[in-house]
Amino acid sequence: MCGGSSIAQEGLDRMRLPQDIANLLALCLRNLIWYKDKIIAFLKECDVPESVLLFAKRNKNIPTLQLVPMVLEELYTKGDDGYKAAKRMLTKIYYWKDIHTVYPLKEKTRQ
Repeated sequence: MCGGSSIAQEGLDRMRLPQDIANLLALCLRNLIWYKDKIIAFLKECDVPESVLLFAKRNKNIPTLQLVPMVLEELYTKGDDGYKAAKRMLTKIYYWKDIHTVYPLKEKTRQ
């Protein structure tokens, strides 16, 4: 029984973003998106599970550089769904070409 438990934990550890990447993700979101409501909208667009979105909303008074790693920790507890959301976050940021392709700013330019 203990063997299966360690295998499951090993699988979760492999799905974890390295800490340096998580820190850079937090820094990127803080520097480019800035406002918490827009960061939460970004998380929602990345299909972050509703329970994790609620966690982020409840803790939006925490600085972004601390909140994003906390959100990632919550995502790790969601297994495959959490991993997919974290991966979507990184992929979305990867495809930002310039300041005009950053999520919240796109909507402003359309109005």
